[in-house]
Order: sequence, then C-alpha cells, then structure tokens
Amino acid sequence: MAAVVPAEDVRRLPRPVAGRPGARASLAPVSAGDLAALGGLVVIGFGAVGTLVTYLLRRRGTTGQIATSDAATLWAQSQALMAQLAADKAKAEDQRDRLIQIQSEQVVPALAAVSESLRQIMAVQAAVLAKLDRG
Repeated sequence: MAAVVPAEDVRRLPRPVAGRPGARASLAPVSAGDLAALGGLVVIGFGAVGTLVTYLLRRRGTTGQIATSDAATLWAQSQALMAQLAADKAKAEDQRDRLIQIQSEQVVPALAAVSESLRQIMAVQAAVLAKLDRG
C-alpha cells in the first residue's frame, strides 16, 4: 500500500523535470476545445476508414462479372443483335453488288445502243439540213 502524503507536504515535493532520468512527464489538464478537436479527428478517421472499407467491398463486387444480374441477359441479347446486324450488312452488300453487276450488264449495252441511235439521228438530220440549204 502506498504511503499517504499530507497535502502540505505535497507542495514541498520536487516537481519532475522532463529529460531527467527517472522523471515522469506531467500531464497537463485537457481543455474542452482540445477534446472537441480530438473528437473531430476521431470522427473523421472513422469516416475515412468506413469509406475505404465500403469502396473496397463495392469494387470487389463489381469486378467486371456480369453473370450475376440481368446484365448477363442484356449482354447476350446485344451480342446476338450485333451478330445478326453484321450478317444483315453482309447480305445487303452482296445484294447491292449483284444488282450493280446486273445493271451494268443490261444498262451499258442499252446506253451504247441509245448513243449509236443518236449519232445516226444527227447524221440524218445533218443530211436533211444540207439538202434544204442546197435547194
């Protein structure tokens, strides 16, 4: 059991000095402002840790896996739609190429015939105008 020192003797005891071997640092009384600041820092610290934990758990849950929700169904449908659109595009290009080929086989000879007919008409017209000028 520790010895009890009377109050008047306590005032006469030497005060511990910081840095002296065996000395204990004295604790200064803490003011209400210091306690409020410390409490604020603790709240901010808990908020930061909570936010970090939430972020890490959320990031782990959303690592690019889509098989866990309706997104998997939508993804499969979009892939099927894109494949169908690619097939439709290829089919339309083939049809366009065949149409151009058919038209070129039919239109070019027809244009040549029309052009030849116009030359003949111009020749006949020139002959008629020449006859009219002579006589």
